[in-house]
Amino acid sequence: VDAACWSPYSVACALGLAATGARGTTRSELTAVLLGPDAGDRDLGEHGAVLSAAAELDANPRQPVLDVANTLWTRPDITVRPDFTAELGRWPNGRVRTAPFADEPDAARHEINADIAETTHGLIPELLGAGTIRTDTVATLVNALYLRTTWGNRFPANRTQPQPFHAPRGATDVPTMRLPDKSLGYAAAEGWQVVTLPAAGGVDGVILLPDNDISSAESALDAGTLARLLA
Repeated sequence: VDAACWSPYSVACALGLAATGARGTTRSELTAVLLGPDAGDRDLGEHGAVLSAAAELDANPRQPVLDVANTLWTRPDITVRPDFTAELGRWPNGRVRTAPFADEPDAARHEINADIAETTHGLIPELLGAGTIRTDTVATLVNALYLRTTWGNRFPANRTQPQPFHAPRGATDVPTMRLPDKSLGYAAAEGWQVVTLPAAGGVDGVILLPDNDISSAESALDAGTLARLLA
């Protein structure tokens, strides 16, 4: 089964850093995506500061871990403006590094992949596949995110039992966890059911289940509706 997992946090980091280095129409369009159509020429460093604060987990004896990398990789002969390098300091683990794109593109690819593997504790060993870095590559902006934490309310292993999971192709029995005698955040509104599962470090897992077909429900889910459901 093919599956895709994407992080809004990573998207916000990557687009924000691209906008920070851009000018003119490109910057305006990226800023509008991140901050809204009335954002104008707002300071994107404030956006980066919010993301940096979100990367700081609450102290917890269960030792949750969140690692972030926001790296601009460039050819060694490219001069990066000092004000841009300084701006990266306001972003979560923002930095500039060089790689031999022109002379050894595959070596550059391996170097970038190794850095991502380190950030993700080996979970993403090869983000960039063969051929993605070429001799004409000048620079690439890379984000990586790793989170390891535990549920605030642990699911008792002895209460995990097979239960039917209802999918479009029919019901299938799958191991299903149960959490008795606990109070969780829950809402049923605007065609969705929402439940919040707190985790160590001040992190929440929020699960959204549409009342109807997910493809149509997801395409209609905008920022305002999501904000109301989360509230």
